Amino acid sequence: MEELLKRMRLLEVDHEPDGWPAVRMRDITALLDEVDRRFGIGGELIAARRERDAAQSENAKLRRVLKAAVELVCSTGWAGVSDEDVVLERTLRECGFVAPNPLN
Repeated sequence: MEELLKRMRLLEVDHEPDGWPAVRMRDITALLDEVDRRFGIGGELIAARRERDAAQSENAKLRRVLKAAVELVCSTGWAGVSDEDVVLERTLRECGFVAPNPLN
């Protein structure tokens, strides 16, 4: 890319007597190809960042739900009476989010 830029800069000083630069189409084409390639890479990076941000947002939501569930199960008034309560508590314990209660 640096060599291509040098050649393009030479066009600025390589004027004929009529004032027009000596344009080399291959240099212009190479420059356009490089610009297209870099825009492509930039577009891929932007898409990857958006995907990462969406995943981080989803993970943040999951952490909030887990935190709320752990706080619920660990609260002093937790009864664990319904089937759903029992499944929630068991799942949190199996996944290591809630330590077994030594008083039970």
